[in-house]
Amino acid sequence: FNSVMQITLALQNPVVEAIPGAWRDFSEYEQGLFDDLIAFTSPLRNFRNIRRAMELQEISKTPCIPFTGLYLADLASQSEQL
Repeated sequence: FNSVMQITLALQNPVVEAIPGAWRDFSEYEQGLFDDLIAFTSPLRNFRNIRRAMELQEISKTPCIPFTGLYLADLASQSEQL
């Protein structure tokens, strides 16, 4: 997750976005995928989208590799509540 987040942030850098014609070669579908990835990795609202995805992984019993910082923060929060 950390790698995906760093790549996504790097591609959103104004210098990268300003490269002439760099985004012209991507289809609308690929642009949509990138927009979804931006929304998924957004740190706004305390990584709400990632938390939701992790909860769905638990419900469906499929493997999930959580974002370590988020996982540790959740563990610390739970221990403080107890």
